[in-house]
Amino acid sequence: MATIQSVQPIAAGFHYAIRLQATGPQSPAFPFGCELMTEVRAYVGAPVSEGILSTANQTIIRVDDDTIELHFPSSMTGGLTNSVAVIDLVRTDPSPDQWMSISVQIPLVRPVTQPGADA
Repeated sequence: MATIQSVQPIAAGFHYAIRLQATGPQSPAFPFGCELMTEVRAYVGAPVSEGILSTANQTIIRVDDDTIELHFPSSMTGGLTNSVAVIDLVRTDPSPDQWMSISVQIPLVRPVTQPGADA
């Protein structure tokens, strides 16, 4: 079962943050101390990852048992070239790693004004 939610697009070259809330029978989805990671790709099956978001590098932040924030640095969004970015979530604290059945497709736009443009 998929949940579709409208979100602001990623502006290539700029920092982007999104808050995700999990719902369903597996609560808490993000228990205290859980370790999470995802690879950011241009499309499912893309041979190259644009980068990794994780709790270890503090680009995934646990807000509560069912909510996390993902932070995409500008250096990562600047490398995205497709019209979307795709991610899924993996818990890395159990052994073996556990795929969480959470997949997200985020639209991407190329802004007219580029980061660091002089005024």
